[in-house]
Amino acid sequence: EFAYSRALLKNQVPQFMAITRADGWDVYFERHPNNYLPLRKYTLNQLDQCLVVSDFGKQYLKNKFQGFDNKISTSRLGTPDVTINTHDNSERYQLVSCSSIISLKRIDRIIHALQLIKNTKIHWIHFGSGELQDKLKGEAKKRLDSSELITWEFKGHVPNDQVIDWVRAHPQVSLQLLGRL
Repeated sequence: EFAYSRALLKNQVPQFMAITRADGWDVYFERHPNNYLPLRKYTLNQLDQCLVVSDFGKQYLKNKFQGFDNKISTSRLGTPDVTINTHDNSERYQLVSCSSIISLKRIDRIIHALQLIKNTKIHWIHFGSGELQDKLKGEAKKRLDSSELITWEFKGHVPNDQVIDWVRAHPQVSLQLLGRL
């Protein structure tokens, strides 16, 4: 594991600056067999800084490992600000989501929310792929295709720079750009 190897190096070479980034799998014990992540306290003790991608994850680690407050901070994933026109004259809003299509990301909730729309035309575009892609396409087809208000498309995996280019080229994006994970 990357963080542990940096901690070992820091132990051998104290002047080495040891920083790591932590996200879901690295942070939450509950995502592992027996709710166990080995050597976390040792690793945190050796590291100069642990950058967690969410405030929730930061607080989780601080609660789990008291006394490391000065070493655990939030450093979000994402992209540079992308200027978009939040209001235009198009008849249809565009909702853009971007993430892996796995159960953890809960993309199915977008489908369920769109199913509730009764008076606004929306085109949903999802960037990303994953093990649930075919299942969720089927779910979207079943739940959304009968609506005259909702259209949708799955773009699949698209490199980050191409997603940014797409957003810049489509100033009508107006609901919410969800962070790329």
